[in-house]
Amino acid sequence: MTESAEFDLIARCAAVHEGTAGPLVEVSIGDDAAVLAMPGRTVWTVDAQVDHVHFERAWLSAEDMGFRAHAAATSDVYAMGASPVGSLASYILSPGDSAIAEDLARGARASAQLHGAPVIGGNMSRGSELSITTTVVGTVVTPVLRSGAMAGDLLLVAGLLGYASLGLRALRERLDPARYAPFIDRWRRPLLPVSAARELAHAHAAIDVSDGLSQDLAHVLDAAQVGAILDADDLVDTDFARACADAGVSPLDLVLHGGEDYALIATAPRELASFRRFGIVTAERGLRIRHRNGLIEPLQPFGHVHRF
Repeated sequence: MTESAEFDLIARCAAVHEGTAGPLVEVSIGDDAAVLAMPGRTVWTVDAQVDHVHFERAWLSAEDMGFRAHAAATSDVYAMGASPVGSLASYILSPGDSAIAEDLARGARASAQLHGAPVIGGNMSRGSELSITTTVVGTVVTPVLRSGAMAGDLLLVAGLLGYASLGLRALRERLDPARYAPFIDRWRRPLLPVSAARELAHAHAAIDVSDGLSQDLAHVLDAAQVGAILDADDLVDTDFARACADAGVSPLDLVLHGGEDYALIATAPRELASFRRFGIVTAERGLRIRHRNGLIEPLQPFGHVHRF
């Protein structure tokens, strides 16, 4: 990428985000750094999406890639009970990728507009693989931590579990795209449970489901030194079960161990309006699952893990 090409590309991507900054943004794209007028406590997160690691280009448009990267990072802010305020986008472009940079920016803008986290700065460079790194900043009065879960809390979830995992499976196995379109769409463009995130002020602990329900929930239980019993019947809906049967896969396995749903898990002393119950936190350590016949058995948490 030549110097002139780099600055031209930055200018074109900046134009995509022009006019999107909110009232807390004092300085946006165009200076050495963005400036925010932040109330309350500040919550920061960063997430990277890398070609051949997090996605395959054959399965996504460039706008999908930009949207997905922004949504994945924003989900972490919601999981802290915070409100997103702004974001930074860093693109590592492999040879030939300059043609898709503006589409990446458009995808990020589409997600940002849904969540009030406009792209207000970033970086662009050249590398061997396409990589999108997104930083999101939010504000909160009291952050909701993983470690706050208490025995007797209800286990609650907002968002659809297993849908993204089934969508990814459909893409990998080249299943009927029309039959699995709702699930494929959930993987390509995650829909975050925005209204539910606003209710986390009433929760004791929370986490988003990025690597799989069982694995992410285990992080909460370990942090609080408690356990949980999940109710299998409350985890799988009828339409999802039917689609999984057509694909020849266990719906419960995808719900428990599939990732990239970006649903929100919360533990709370009472029901929350935008959440549904799927179990209870216990004083006894360990993760267990209760089946329809009443049988309770140990559940080994696992999900996506990066290998280095």
